[in-house]
Amino acid sequence: MSPTLRNSYLPTLVLALLFSACQNFSLLPKEQSSSSANQETVTDGLKTTYRSNGSLYSEVMLKNGIKHGLSKSYYEDGSVQLELYYHNGKKDSISRLYYRDGSLKRTTQYKEGRKNGLRKSYFINGNPSAQMNYLDDMPASDLVEYYKSGNPIPQPKIQVSTEDFTAINGLYEINIQFEGQPKNSVFYIGKLKDGKYLDEDLLERIPGNGKVASIKGSLLPGHFLMEKLHIVGEFKTKKGNTYVTTTTYNLAIGG
Repeated sequence: MSPTLRNSYLPTLVLALLFSACQNFSLLPKEQSSSSANQETVTDGLKTTYRSNGSLYSEVMLKNGIKHGLSKSYYEDGSVQLELYYHNGKKDSISRLYYRDGSLKRTTQYKEGRKNGLRKSYFINGNPSAQMNYLDDMPASDLVEYYKSGNPIPQPKIQVSTEDFTAINGLYEINIQFEGQPKNSVFYIGKLKDGKYLDEDLLERIPGNGKVASIKGSLLPGHFLMEKLHIVGEFKTKKGNTYVTTTTYNLAIGG
């Protein structure tokens, strides 16, 4: 084959291969691919989707093209995995998540698309695993988690320590951490909303490395710094819940 023919042939071959690949490619994930019997666009009523193996994946009620009413998702064996209610496209009322055997795994209260109210989790034997409240997706400081035996799991407290070098170089450092230093710990200066909910807009985040947060400052010789610090801390527990707690610290530096 001459160089001229070879150069004109290659682009045609590449385009043909790309076209063939696109014909076999689906933008839908396998877990949510629709069956050939459900290709029509549904704007009102029940929309049903299936997995690539033909098993039922979900049933969603629509109104004017948005979710409105009860929606369900299913395990491959046909048992219900999740029940969610929507109102004009936003999560509403109580959602229920199930284990494969049909026992209840978790309930979450929603209002206008946000978690509002009590959220409870259960072990497969029906015993409580965790419970906590939310306000507009903001976690409360009332998380309680349980062992399978039913006994509550103790949560760590906030620890605060001060390094005072003001007499030497005028510098000081306040270190804040949880007992045991759980990963992804975050600390703030401020107070919880209504004394209970973690509203980051009301708080000032303290710089940290995920375990320890530090406040660094300086003080002129002969000066004193006395202040009551309101500290908020949070981290994700091993169960995946957000633990929130607070403490106050009477700061006294200088002399």
